[in-house]
Amino acid sequence: MSSSLNRTLGNSRQWWKLWDSAAPADGNSLDPPHGQKDFKKRKKDKGRLMPAPIVPPGTREQAFVSAISSSGVAHAVTRACSGGMLRECGCDESLRGRSADGFKWSGCSDNIGYGTMFSKSFVDAKDLRVSRRKREKYAKELEQSNGKRKRGTSRRMAPVARALMNLHNNDAGREIIAQNMKVDCKCHGVSGSCEMKTCWRSMPNFREIGEVLKDKFDGASEVRAEMVGNKINLVPRDQGFKPYGKSDLIYINRSPDFCEYNPHRGSLGTHGRQCNKVSFFLFL
Repeated sequence: MSSSLNRTLGNSRQWWKLWDSAAPADGNSLDPPHGQKDFKKRKKDKGRLMPAPIVPPGTREQAFVSAISSSGVAHAVTRACSGGMLRECGCDESLRGRSADGFKWSGCSDNIGYGTMFSKSFVDAKDLRVSRRKREKYAKELEQSNGKRKRGTSRRMAPVARALMNLHNNDAGREIIAQNMKVDCKCHGVSGSCEMKTCWRSMPNFREIGEVLKDKFDGASEVRAEMVGNKINLVPRDQGFKPYGKSDLIYINRSPDFCEYNPHRGSLGTHGRQCNKVSFFLFL
């Protein structure tokens, strides 16, 4: 991580300043409680998604938090690059010349490549360490036992499975930005004609990313850890389901009941409001 970005995002207070400064002037801010807005119309009102450490681990709620966080970092840093707020990056200089569609690349294209790279190094670090350390430890145990798995294998695999789940969902959040990049253009010519057209690539606003992730939350795939040799893979829990894609959210554990107050599960409850314990959007 570069020195000035390290200083910029080195503590949470500076990170939220960057988050707020990257928000567009029209009010589509990168306000962290996007989960609350994205789920406010659901028949099971969650009230508020609580911070990531107390969201039930391995659930689709955790999947959403991972994806919205990683995409939020990528979006904020990319916008800061385009706005000239960071010394380490600027506009995407790879888009130059004339395109296959006949227009000229010009203006300031959003540097999503840099934003994605920074998000991976900033958001993924902890889960990468966990997955590597645990996998190496488990592979060594297998080697010492001549490939025979000891009792408690599933329990020992759980931290790796959760880390792999988080890493996939982090990537999914960033992938959704990449998939929704758009081309904006401006015409040049006499009396409004379009004799020449210049274009640049831009990100969608973060509200659009949140809406896509809300739909991905609804269609999240339940997975389980499976050993292939000495490698742990995440596969669909039901083999009749199609494999999940790069931009799909995945989860390992089914969600608890959020109707009742339970801080250990990350639930503030829904007292005084109607709550459907078997709401479709939680269990497919």
